[in-house]
Amino acid sequence: MSPLTTTVVLSALVLAAAGCNKRDEPAPQLQFRPTATVKDIMTSIIDPEADVLWNSVATIVSVKGTEERAPRTDEEWAAVRRSAVQLVEATNLLRVPGRHVARPGEKSENPRIELQPETIQKMIAEDPAAWGALVDRLHDAAVPALNAIDAKNAKGLFDAGEHIEHACEACHQRYWYPPKEASAWKHEPGGRLDESAVPSVETNKGGTITGHIRVNGNIPGNQVIRMGMDPMCAPAFAKATAGKTMNAEKRPVQEVVSATADGSLANVFVSLQGSFPSASVPAPADSSRLSEPVTIDQRGCIYFPRVVGARVGQIVLVRNSDELYHNVHGASARGNAFNFSQPKAGIVQELRLKEPEIMLKVTCDVHRWMTAFIGVVSHPYFATSGAGGTFTISNVPAGTHTIQAWHELFGVLTQTVKVMDGSTSTVEFTYAGK
Repeated sequence: MSPLTTTVVLSALVLAAAGCNKRDEPAPQLQFRPTATVKDIMTSIIDPEADVLWNSVATIVSVKGTEERAPRTDEEWAAVRRSAVQLVEATNLLRVPGRHVARPGEKSENPRIELQPETIQKMIAEDPAAWGALVDRLHDAAVPALNAIDAKNAKGLFDAGEHIEHACEACHQRYWYPPKEASAWKHEPGGRLDESAVPSVETNKGGTITGHIRVNGNIPGNQVIRMGMDPMCAPAFAKATAGKTMNAEKRPVQEVVSATADGSLANVFVSLQGSFPSASVPAPADSSRLSEPVTIDQRGCIYFPRVVGARVGQIVLVRNSDELYHNVHGASARGNAFNFSQPKAGIVQELRLKEPEIMLKVTCDVHRWMTAFIGVVSHPYFATSGAGGTFTISNVPAGTHTIQAWHELFGVLTQTVKVMDGSTSTVEFTYAGK
């Protein structure tokens, strides 16, 4: 062998050996650098994208009739697909090690009703397998939605939405607002909150304000409620609405806009603005000045009425008239939060709300479509518009007042009204349709 040939062979052997040694070296470890919190991912990705999927296939009932909503064009399917992809992949983000539940020092908006972030963090650290199982459940529920979209199968997308709902609620019940008997509360100082009593209040006499509320232009329809996640709800709804006409087909709808053909608008909360010292809260011992309670009933997996008003300290009764399990959840930033279960018919829970709040939203953690609103004010000068869009506020002190109308879709309108003792003043609110 020539010297040149020997040199070439030796060089090849050296390079081969170097290659073998390189292949034997372990692959570099991937380094995750999580910046967003679990809460950020939930509020920025999972919640809004799940809403897109839930709302993409729906039945809308309005005064014009019934409309079946579903993606039809390639562009519409593509838009829904983007949401499904983000929802599926967001579950992988939740599993990245080292991710914090919330920002340092961040606290729950409803302490002792919703778990504190540090409690959730501790629970995940103590049992990462349980966290991973719930994250996987959401992933496995979202993948069929993506597959249905690729097949342009609206019914498959609709059905997948129910499984996504179940997966979300299972996680919320463990890590966000567990029931009072859950072991998670052992981590929270003082455990879960029990509602405390606040004294009731009185009313005054004066003039009267009557009014009418309407919506001009296009009146939006209401989405038909998907009660399939609880098979007991549909027969309960049929029983609760027997002989009553909620819409022409007697289908359960999310009555966001309860309007007649002429635009008269119900479920608008109307209240005077400002303070009224003469309408202060009475002493607890003065039982003769207790107001009549406000009642919210759960019938057919719907809250009745949808919008009510109550004074600070006034008794609010929440009744379950259904032979099935409900959970009543009031999410508040003003100290009015509550969260309790009502597992069977006949149970009545008494509440006394502590702070003015427009509006306190009430939901059911078991049936996500159940929604009601309570307008909480420090005086008795409020009303909710009825089926004809009319309202009356009695015993209003004489003077010029600012009066406000609130609707969950159309928002807030205000105007001034002059009231005189013993007389009636009339106001008219008009919303623009959407």
